[in-house]
Amino acid sequence: MPLLTSPTDSRADTWPLKALTALSSQPRLQYGLFALVYFGCALSSIYLTRQPGHVAAIWWPNALMLATVLRASRTRHRQFLAVGLAASLAANALTGYSALQIIGFPLCDLLEVVLCLRLLKRGWPQLDICYNVRHFIAVLMVALGLGATCSATLAIALIGFTGGNIDGVWSSWWLAECIGMISLLPIGVSISSASLKQNFVGRAKYEIIPIAAMSLVVTWMSLHLVSFPFVVIAIPLLIASQRMNLLGTALIGLANVLLALAVALNPELKIKLIDFSIARHQVLIAMALSLIGPLLVAVLMNQRQRVLRHLQENERTLSDAMEYASIGMALISLEGRWIKVNPALTSILGYTAKELQALSFQDITYPDDLVSDLELVGKIIAGEISHYVLEKRYICKDGGIIWANLSVSGVYGENGKVASFVSQIENIDDRKHAEFQRLVFQRELEHRARHDALTGLINRQSFEYEARRLLDDADTDRQHIACFLDLDRFKVLNDSAGHAAGDALLREIAVSLSAKIRSHDIVARLGGDEFGLLLPDCPLEPARRIAESVIEAINSTHFTWNGRVFDVGASIGLVPFAPGSINFNELLSRADVACYTAKNEGRNRVVVYSDNEGDAARDHSQIQMAASIREALQNERFCLYAQEITPLAPNNRSRAIELLVRLRTEQGQLLPPGAFIPAAERYGLMAGIDRWVISKALIELGDELKQIDNLSIAINLSGTSFNEPEFALWLRDIVRRSPLPASRICFELTETALINHLSGAAEVIRLIQEEGCAVALDDFGSGLSSFTYLKNFAVQFVKIDGSFVRAINHSQIDLAIVESINEIAHRLGAETVAEYVEDMAIARRLHDIGVDYAQGYAFAKPEPIETVIARSALLAAV
Repeated sequence: MPLLTSPTDSRADTWPLKALTALSSQPRLQYGLFALVYFGCALSSIYLTRQPGHVAAIWWPNALMLATVLRASRTRHRQFLAVGLAASLAANALTGYSALQIIGFPLCDLLEVVLCLRLLKRGWPQLDICYNVRHFIAVLMVALGLGATCSATLAIALIGFTGGNIDGVWSSWWLAECIGMISLLPIGVSISSASLKQNFVGRAKYEIIPIAAMSLVVTWMSLHLVSFPFVVIAIPLLIASQRMNLLGTALIGLANVLLALAVALNPELKIKLIDFSIARHQVLIAMALSLIGPLLVAVLMNQRQRVLRHLQENERTLSDAMEYASIGMALISLEGRWIKVNPALTSILGYTAKELQALSFQDITYPDDLVSDLELVGKIIAGEISHYVLEKRYICKDGGIIWANLSVSGVYGENGKVASFVSQIENIDDRKHAEFQRLVFQRELEHRARHDALTGLINRQSFEYEARRLLDDADTDRQHIACFLDLDRFKVLNDSAGHAAGDALLREIAVSLSAKIRSHDIVARLGGDEFGLLLPDCPLEPARRIAESVIEAINSTHFTWNGRVFDVGASIGLVPFAPGSINFNELLSRADVACYTAKNEGRNRVVVYSDNEGDAARDHSQIQMAASIREALQNERFCLYAQEITPLAPNNRSRAIELLVRLRTEQGQLLPPGAFIPAAERYGLMAGIDRWVISKALIELGDELKQIDNLSIAINLSGTSFNEPEFALWLRDIVRRSPLPASRICFELTETALINHLSGAAEVIRLIQEEGCAVALDDFGSGLSSFTYLKNFAVQFVKIDGSFVRAINHSQIDLAIVESINEIAHRLGAETVAEYVEDMAIARRLHDIGVDYAQGYAFAKPEPIETVIARSALLAAV
């Protein structure tokens, strides 16, 4: 039954414990035993009523009932209350009370227990009487205050109603209730097989028996020798409370109460110092009250032992957690000393546990991280925060520096203040290095997005940003200068010595430009051999002197390449402007006009923009070039060149060439595309050039090209051709009429053409792919939207921009970009062509990456298409 049940112990080896174990699983036996014990308590208490005084000297039944229902489950409260009521009725029936008293007195007791139970369960749903002093005091206060008062009041009302004498009944009844509760209730709430074992199994029984005997002897002698013995009686009980649990202390206390009761009821015991016939209740209540102090001490000791056990368990848990944790853990003093460390921490830092304990965390913290760490430690000590997380660096035993993620929490002492710290240290060195590499890579990409890869100067987009920033300045009184610089005779070097020589010269020019401008001036490479300068807050004459010094520096540059010396010059156009005066496009246009004016006036000079002279000069030059283009189209002065596109895989026997257009002047000089394409685009002549190239290649040379086995041709299409409404249909008709199969024709489109002529380009791509032609995306990677167009348009070839290819053997960034473009293109089902392959070392690296084709001086230079056809025919004849 609940009065005696508790968690059992399989090692119990005494018959009382075995009996309790068996009883805990038999509810009917529990009810029967409870009824028997309750009946005995009620009968013995009623017996005391027959002694002089006519009321009970001590009343145990209510203490027994309250203890039982407090420990029982809520579903069994009614059963125990009913059993207790029946036992009480039976005991009262044997005493000779009137019928009303036989029924009334048990009901008073029942009401008392129910009221106490309801109040305790409502106020303290989770009572822990044996280990919580406040709960123990609450139970006693409710039982003695409410319960005993209620029962005594109802009892005198019943006695008075039946005509009995009520003089002194209320106080005697209330005292009897209090004595019974104090002496028996602690036993009832604490008895269990575990608590019995603590007192009567093994060595414990050799301790409780002497203490109990000593207490009884002291009580006996005190009652005989001391006029007020209860202070002395409490001493052995206090000793018992220090050595035993609540049950042991309560049992010894009950034994002392029974001894005092026996002395009070036995007139043959000659106790001269106390008149028990007069002060029986006072003696017993004093005896009971002397138990309260030791019982409270026993509960306190139980509570303290449980707290200590929890602390020990927590310490063992912490110790085990530290020992086997995969991350470093440490207990650190307020001064920063390593009190305890785990193996993972010694592995991370390289010190042994003993070496660490001789150091402080300040000793091995990287100096730059120490201040922030100490500030957070100070906040924990001050109570501002309870913990913190910090990424910091430690100095290892070997002198190396590692990154760690540090988590620190305060450990609080009994005074509520921080006594030490628990630290968790996770090695994140690999992650931090990876993050650093990603950051470097990101910064490099951002730098590449803003800077020219060849010269290191800012690029056209960044130049535009800086120029717009000056144009949008609110201070309209400021004057700035924009310069447009174009190199003279650079094409001669580039065509005769190759792109590598041209690149080297451009790098030298960039250094010269940076050395001649002021510290806050801006210089950019705008593309090809063109550079831009922004001179903020600069008057015109100082700006002219700066530009002239730049020209002088470039003219004095004698560039040597493969034993040959090349001289170049520069033409510069200057445009003064104030914020808000013009927009960026107009600014760039004016600078371009001034620069071309400088070229037309003889090169190697500085020209300041003038609406009258500059526009006329620029228009005159552009008109002359446009007229030359129209005349060349009419008189067939355009010619086709071709450059081989070489497969990199040894087993790939296919051949491909890219067709390139040249303009032959009336004097017989060949002009590269850069000399006439800008004028052709400005005056809408590019569509005519495209039509000439396509007709020449597919119709006039179609039969000859068809005879060359496995040869495919690539033809460039300009964006302006897409604006012509009939161009797409015309192109489809040419493809259908060409002797050359459509499967051997590829059309190349640049990203710029796609961006500026999106709808027209989409229509052209659709039609030529329906005919079986291939499509290549040219100069891939040079724009900001390359991947978007690669995803949205199904192309068969991707030509990787040469600015990334040139330095793949020297730049990890360029290598990574080429690898990424190649992988993405392959994933989308396209083959890749690398441009500007200048040497075989680059070709070998491209082969290792998996690029399909290469185009550049390492394999072939551009040559007339007639030469390619003649050589192929000769090889076929052999």
